[in-house]
Amino acid sequence: MQRFALAALCALLSATAALASVPRNGPVFSAHVKLAPGHYIDRDTGLDCEDAGALTACQPPDGTVRYFDPAQGAACTRAGAAVLCSN
Repeated sequence: MQRFALAALCALLSATAALASVPRNGPVFSAHVKLAPGHYIDRDTGLDCEDAGALTACQPPDGTVRYFDPAQGAACTRAGAAVLCSN
């Protein structure tokens, strides 16, 4: 019985920790940009990226991207090179 209670407590704590890492408003992402073929928007930085073999080249997007920056723990809006984040 004690093992079951301990396992249930561990599961509850893991679920609580996972929920705490998601922003209050849920994951934020939207992009209104023009992308060249083979390009994508990086969901952590809002940059226009392209994989080039072993390297990834990124640049500011041509348009507006809303995303969640996990490093800052904040929702951000990127318009070209300008970024505004708030939590």
